[in-house]
Amino acid sequence: SPSQPTVTTNSPICEDEKLILSTPLIVGATYEWAGPNAATYTTNEITIPNANTSHGGTYTLTISLNSCSTNSTPVLVTVNPKPIKPSITVNGNVLTSSNAASYQWMLDNTFISNATNNSFTANQTGNYQVRINNSFGCFATSDSAYLVISALNDVLSTLTGVNVYPN
Repeated sequence: SPSQPTVTTNSPICEDEKLILSTPLIVGATYEWAGPNAATYTTNEITIPNANTSHGGTYTLTISLNSCSTNSTPVLVTVNPKPIKPSITVNGNVLTSSNAASYQWMLDNTFISNATNNSFTANQTGNYQVRINNSFGCFATSDSAYLVISALNDVLSTLTGVNVYPN
C-alpha cells in the first residue's frame, strides 16, 4: 500500500483568500479528500480561490494505489473571518473610523506613516481610506472619502485677531 500521505496547507488564512491543501503526486494513484460539509475532491491538490469560513474544518485524504489504500492524519484548516468593512465619519478635516482592533489610514491608496489611530486629521486634498484589522490579523478597507483641504482655511486657523474680507 502507499505510504501515509503528508498533507500541507497554507492554513490559517483569512476569508476571501486562496486555501490550498496538497500532497505529493503519485503516478497511478487516486485521491479522495473528505472535508467539511461533506465536500469531496479527487486531485492531489485542492485550491479554493475565495475560501470562506465554511471551508474551515477537518480534511482527510485517502490515497489508493494498486487496490491498496492509506489515509492521512486529519488536517484541521482554519479560515478566519474578515472584519466588517469600516465606515468613515468626516467632521471638517477629521476622519474617524468605525471600531476595530487596529487601524491604518491611507491617502490615495498609499499608507500614511504613523496614521494608526481611530481618528486622523487630514492636511491635504485626496481620497482617504482606512484599513482595519481584527484579532485574527484579517483586514478590510473602507470606501474612499474625498476631502478638499483649503490652504486659506489652514492659514486662517493659525492666525488670531486677523480677519479677511472680500475686496
